[in-house]
Amino acid sequence: MKTSNALLFLLFIISISFISSVPVVVNLKLRNRDFELDKDAGRYDLRKFGTVKFISIKGLSNSILIPSDSMAVEIGTAQGENIRTNRSGDTLFVSCLSRTNSGLNIPDCKVYVPAVERIICNDSHIELKGSFIREGARSYDVDLINSQLVLQGKDSQLAPAWQFFDHLVVTGRDSSGISISPELQIRKLSLVNVRHTMIDGSRVAIDEINTTYDSKAIVKMKSLYGAIEISAVP
Repeated sequence: MKTSNALLFLLFIISISFISSVPVVVNLKLRNRDFELDKDAGRYDLRKFGTVKFISIKGLSNSILIPSDSMAVEIGTAQGENIRTNRSGDTLFVSCLSRTNSGLNIPDCKVYVPAVERIICNDSHIELKGSFIREGARSYDVDLINSQLVLQGKDSQLAPAWQFFDHLVVTGRDSSGISISPELQIRKLSLVNVRHTMIDGSRVAIDEINTTYDSKAIVKMKSLYGAIEISAVP
């Protein structure tokens, strides 16, 4: 029995010594730059651009537009060869060469948007972020061509608070739509020929909504459990 206790005590001392030595070894390796990390882990490519008036997005299945003071596009290394960025005149083009679905909720890219005149989305699914400060609310003019626009408020990862927009003008073509989720405040929302609009009215504040449709369109509106759905059939 005494021998067993001694062996257990010895093993305990050895394990404690090994655990305590790990941080020391790691620190020494880091200090000596002798520690190889996964080159693709958490890496991204940040492409910066000068002032532009227009942003053209094409073929992006999951991208986030974030208000910023300067123009930039952040692309993960996994999508680096698949997403093309090009500035021509006063327009920045962001396009996807081929769509891939990894099954993960990871954005294709993040586009940091300063004040621009118009954002054109073609065959894309994008999320537009607002300002966290009411006084900093911005206006956007967005053209959707067979695209989906998401305005999502409170988000545990990217946006832990209310988001604010000033005037949003959204013009739709083909099968385009917009989805507005809590928690958002929009001063004015103008919808022009947007095929489908879904507003989660539980915690969405919109001071004014204007809708414009083709004279031949059949417009339907319904409310269900606080959500407002507007659909137009040409």
